[in-house]
Amino acid sequence: MNSHTKTEENTYEIISNFESTDEKLQTKALMIELGAAVLGINWLLITIPNVEIISFSIFFIGYLFRTKFALVTSLVIIFSWEVLASLTFGLGLLVFPLKVIGWLLFLIAGHLSYKFKVEKAYEFLIIGAFFTLIWDMVVTLGTSLFFITTPLEFISVYLTTFIFGINFTIIHVVANSYLFATLPYIERTVLPVVQINYDYLLQSRGVNK
Repeated sequence: MNSHTKTEENTYEIISNFESTDEKLQTKALMIELGAAVLGINWLLITIPNVEIISFSIFFIGYLFRTKFALVTSLVIIFSWEVLASLTFGLGLLVFPLKVIGWLLFLIAGHLSYKFKVEKAYEFLIIGAFFTLIWDMVVTLGTSLFFITTPLEFISVYLTTFIFGINFTIIHVVANSYLFATLPYIERTVLPVVQINYDYLLQSRGVNK
């Protein structure tokens, strides 16, 4: 009897370990798929000034997935994109730390939007517009720091830089606002598919909103 029980325990342990390994492989696969999709689409949009999907994608990942997976996937996307952009244009790393901060704000906003049950298109539109403006202001802050010689010049340089780039900021805010407004429709399409294989990664496992 004891031998039989021990055999069952060993069998259960083997199955559990196999399932755990399978989930880890699935998690890595999904991370790679998301990263490749975001980078690929963003690269196609690179010729259009200030139109990008990284901000929206990171927000959506934060909204849909649990904290650890969302954070790691977002960092993979951010670092991969900045390396790609730097190799192409040679200037991306100058404001990279502030870009990371700005994009992580989108991740936090996405996570909190889920927690506070944000669901309507106009709510996402407002959130997208607000955080896109914040992102542009943060990145402009970093750009300005490279052109000041004294602390007293900072405000003048910052405002001048922001004003000269206001057209690009408007494009960025409008484009992201539209993207964010589509989130409820994208979620309804994506969520059932994700639940089939990656239910354990979702914020509410097994619950279809």
